[in-house]
Amino acid sequence: MIKIPFYRLGSWKHPKYGTLSGTEQKLSQFIQNFKSGVLGREPFIRIGHDKDNINTFGTAKALAWVKDIIQEGDVLYALAEATDPKVEEDIKTKKYRFASAEYEDNYINKETGNGVGTVLTAIALTNEPFLTRLPENIVLSDNSEEFYLDYKEEKSMDEFMKKLSDFFSALTLKLGTQTEPAKGNKEEDKDGKLLAEVEDMKKKLADIEKANEELAKSNTNIQKKHGEAEIDLKLSEMKGKGIPPALCDSAKVILLASPSAEVIKLSDGNEKKLSDLVYDLLEAFPESARVNF
Repeated sequence: MIKIPFYRLGSWKHPKYGTLSGTEQKLSQFIQNFKSGVLGREPFIRIGHDKDNINTFGTAKALAWVKDIIQEGDVLYALAEATDPKVEEDIKTKKYRFASAEYEDNYINKETGNGVGTVLTAIALTNEPFLTRLPENIVLSDNSEEFYLDYKEEKSMDEFMKKLSDFFSALTLKLGTQTEPAKGNKEEDKDGKLLAEVEDMKKKLADIEKANEELAKSNTNIQKKHGEAEIDLKLSEMKGKGIPPALCDSAKVILLASPSAEVIKLSDGNEKKLSDLVYDLLEAFPESARVNF
């Protein structure tokens, strides 16, 4: 997964498009329209922008597909899943440090014919972005501030440890039930030494299993605290936009009580994360009824 900063709060003078303004409303439209699926597909990542005089379009390869858009402080980030490991390597080695968004400010929904505001269509990796002071692209697995727990890998490790423990137990039982040789026999010394080594290995294995359990418990707590911090940050942004604090506090109770990845099925057959629906409902709160802080 790669994390690509593509827009931020600010204002820029473009020689062709005039003044480009990054407002809170515009950033919210980027997120809202992505989560609502207005474009009808996921935006994709490519290298550079197409020139205006090209004869064809639609031939650009997707180096990654955008899976989510989040706001951190003044910056919008796209979380994208790479289709080629080379794009991750190019970002790691600083070959493409920045990004430039391709979007429409007054996008018309093709299915309804209604204007929906700003919609992201693609993102170009480039070292010459027009927007200034954007953070650099990163590969999330290399970010020391991010923590990921691969449940399947952890489960596989548990199974391996159990099989290893069963093997040593069976070996100990087999050696212990063998017919004892005559006292002073060299085979007796050999078996005794092997049993001692097995017991020592079993003890070390038990210590590893215990450490593994403690690490898994610690990881769960870290993930829980991280999730709570993200909820607090998001709801603080909502309050800053004028959403009544009481409404945000009620939403927090729902978000904390539900798994972060819980998905519900909508009446139109589509599926959506419960947390996204809660945030969407808050964003839909009428402007006229919002609190002016």
